[in-house]
Amino acid sequence: MVIGLVVALFPTTASSQTTWERTPYRIHVLLALAPVPDLGPRIESDLLTGLIEQSESVLGPAWDLQAQAAPSAMRHHILQSIASPDGG
Repeated sequence: MVIGLVVALFPTTASSQTTWERTPYRIHVLLALAPVPDLGPRIESDLLTGLIEQSESVLGPAWDLQAQAAPSAMRHHILQSIASPDGG
């Protein structure tokens, strides 16, 4: 009876918290790989598929993960920033 009264007094707080708790995080991954002939041509698609599958099996509905290859111009910028994180 006390629990019913608390929920009745604060219906919007209880329902919005439930909505927030059930909304998955939207994660967008851009994969940037340097061209390495030894890795083979399918490595990029295999990694992208693996990322999505692992997020679904480990995190379930908590994450809505999308993964794609970074566009060429962005790939170059990402790889440069990793190689030289201080900008120099």
